[in-house]
Amino acid sequence: MVSEEANSELGVPYGAYITEVEMDSPAMLAGIQQGDVITGFGEHVIVSFDEYTNSLLSMKPGDSVELTIMRQSQQEYKEMKFDITLTVLK
Repeated sequence: MVSEEANSELGVPYGAYITEVEMDSPAMLAGIQQGDVITGFGEHVIVSFDEYTNSLLSMKPGDSVELTIMRQSQQEYKEMKFDITLTVLK
């Protein structure tokens, strides 16, 4: 989760902050990186990790969703979109 302090002082957008991406996961294969912030899950706006988790748990393997993320580029965050197909973790 992005704290109010990180948002106001560092300009990190509210959302689900990615601290780690599992090797060979759908996220990694789509291009999502550590440090990205998930701000959208399909039609849902994501402002916390709990919202992201709840959205993810509403889906099943094989479902696809468009994730909206903010990625730091130079001194600002830029919006990017990724299509993800959920799989079963092994």
